[in-house]
Amino acid sequence: MESVSNEVGARIKEIRRSMQMSQKELAKRTGLTQSWISRYERGGQIPGAKKMADFGRALNVPVSAFFQETAHLSGIMEFLNENLRNEEKEDLFKVLSKPMLREKFFKILRSMADSPPAVEGLLDNLILIAGPKA
Repeated sequence: MESVSNEVGARIKEIRRSMQMSQKELAKRTGLTQSWISRYERGGQIPGAKKMADFGRALNVPVSAFFQETAHLSGIMEFLNENLRNEEKEDLFKVLSKPMLREKFFKILRSMADSPPAVEGLLDNLILIAGPKA
């Protein structure tokens, strides 16, 4: 899975290039050096909250634009939150507390984000992944 710093950096670069803006111009608009812009775009460092807001203003996009995959997943997570009973949420939390299962869960979510989500079957898939309850 791509790290957050790589994802954010790639999105900053993609948005900057789509605006036909140079790193030098983005540096000027954000008050950073061109070297720092390059470092962020390569994923060498993730910008803090203030820098993210500066990038958003400079590129005229909301901060959420730097988290493209996360934006797709958040809609699915919101749906799950609104449609699961409390005990189902507790079961989901237990599954997600295990790193290997959490990774599989997010793979499922990413695949669902690329097509109309079949969220109703998600918990059944998680039960299969997690195995029988103890």
